[in-house]
Amino acid sequence: LGLIHSRIHGSLISPPLSHLVLCAEERMSSFPRNISRQPTNLRVLNLKGNRLTELSFLRNLSSLTDLMLSGNQLSSITDNLFRRLTALENLDLSDNQLTSLPEGIFKNLLSIKVINLHNNNLTEVDAKLFEDQIFVERLYLSDNKLETLPLGLLDHFITQHIVRLHGNPWRCDCQLWYLHDWLLDNGQNVEMLDMMACESPYFLRKRTVVSIPRDHLGAEALLQERPWLKSCPVVFSAWSLRSLSVQEWVLSRYSSWLIGLSKSPLGLCAWLFVLCVSVLPCGGLALCPVCTWSFPQ
Repeated sequence: LGLIHSRIHGSLISPPLSHLVLCAEERMSSFPRNISRQPTNLRVLNLKGNRLTELSFLRNLSSLTDLMLSGNQLSSITDNLFRRLTALENLDLSDNQLTSLPEGIFKNLLSIKVINLHNNNLTEVDAKLFEDQIFVERLYLSDNKLETLPLGLLDHFITQHIVRLHGNPWRCDCQLWYLHDWLLDNGQNVEMLDMMACESPYFLRKRTVVSIPRDHLGAEALLQERPWLKSCPVVFSAWSLRSLSVQEWVLSRYSSWLIGLSKSPLGLCAWLFVLCVSVLPCGGLALCPVCTWSFPQ
């Protein structure tokens, strides 16, 4: 066991290490070359709380099983960074500044059990990000900037697993259907489920994701919040044809913009009239009569 708590800039370290801790007091911005260049059987590497911005030194540490990189200054990582770390079981990248992850960053990490991405700046993740990680036991995506998750992201795990997803600004519209359904089926595997709340649209803000009926994640939610829309013939003509797909997509996709318009009944009804004419087939104009507004006071 090798524990190093002082500055490492001298000669090669012997005997070969299996465990290495470089404490936060060092505040290192780069990894000591005299360690990364020598053959090593290093299995546990703890670099928590330093100032690392790049991780190219990891490519030579193929025996690692546990890698702790939390609390550094990582804003990006390259696609093949972990490609040779096939024995890796525990990866901690929490408390960094990562904004995105390459689709194949975890490719070939077949033994990994813990992936900690808590408290980064991730705005989206690829649907295939965890495709090879079927034995994951813990996945932490909490406290990022995720608004939705892609279809199938969490469907690859075959063992009992724990997931953390709270602290993200979830956008509760039709694009959240996958995550909403997954939570209902797998809620027992989600820690702090009651802290997973909608951030938008504003009329669902602070509502827990699982408390919202699925059919409210879209246009219907806007109609419930602004019931006076039902008195607009444009809306009724479009919905009466049961052509919900286009209208629901537009209303949910641009809900925040529509909310601003909805403060003015006349403005929103006029916009919907243009929408109705543009999306319906020939004869749409006849099916979208000019609004005869009779809004409640």
